[in-house]
Amino acid sequence: MKIDSVAHASEASIGHAGLSLIGEMARISGLDNACLGITGMKQPQISDPDILRGLCGLVAQGKTDFDHIKEFTQDSFFQNALGINRIPSAEILRQRFEHMSSCSGFEERIHECALDLGRKMGVNPDYTRIGDHSWVRMDVDVTIFDNSDTKKEGSAPTYDRRYGFAPIFAHLGGGWMINAQLREGSAHSFTAGTTEFIDQSLDYAHQLVDAPVLLVADGGFDSADLLRLLDKRANTGLSSSIICAKKQKRNGFRLQSNMAALLSRQRKRESTRAACTGRLKELKIRSAWFLK
Repeated sequence: MKIDSVAHASEASIGHAGLSLIGEMARISGLDNACLGITGMKQPQISDPDILRGLCGLVAQGKTDFDHIKEFTQDSFFQNALGINRIPSAEILRQRFEHMSSCSGFEERIHECALDLGRKMGVNPDYTRIGDHSWVRMDVDVTIFDNSDTKKEGSAPTYDRRYGFAPIFAHLGGGWMINAQLREGSAHSFTAGTTEFIDQSLDYAHQLVDAPVLLVADGGFDSADLLRLLDKRANTGLSSSIICAKKQKRNGFRLQSNMAALLSRQRKRESTRAACTGRLKELKIRSAWFLK
């Protein structure tokens, strides 16, 4: 068969069969129950669960603007796959979600839904093993979102000379995201609130896995306050080891001096640290904290 010509259609032709899985995950996570009583609205024409399920359907397809819902107002598969009774307009979607996000306790409920989903589906992260020791690795890092073609609130020049946002993420080994926070593009890796974010992420990690956690971060997170937090955590104790496996000259990497005082109290684990340090060098991990 010979192709004589190629024509471009005006409508989008994108398969989104995976939305049925997103709808089922929303059900399993208890997303609908998380909305109950959160806004105080009595019998709205479009329910709060419809608002959240619609947003989940957009985000799952990489659509981040409220106006993108217009593409699906007449899409019966989108509606049925996500279990939406009535698809909202872009204006209602924006107004209702902004109202929901300002309600007390909403963010905590969403985090609990994510944890419930992980528990019910069975999080099975990758382990880092060195000799007889094993940890679930938790990576924390900043990722740049390029929004150079927009003027969104909070967008700003980023450290890599782009324009957009600098959100921070926490993942368990194997790609299990357990926490995220949107931040302005000009925010440094260790900007205000980073210690609290890492502390919260470790709490989430320990709710999902019953194992020691290996916190991995680069030199941008060098902070004596963070080291003190990790040393004082109830599930860490003085048996935690703080390892710097690779010196980063670009910013001085003060972590080596900051951790010296903590390491001096753990001389009985010298042999373990030596073995771990060698392995971390092989893995090219720049800095890591072992949490009990």
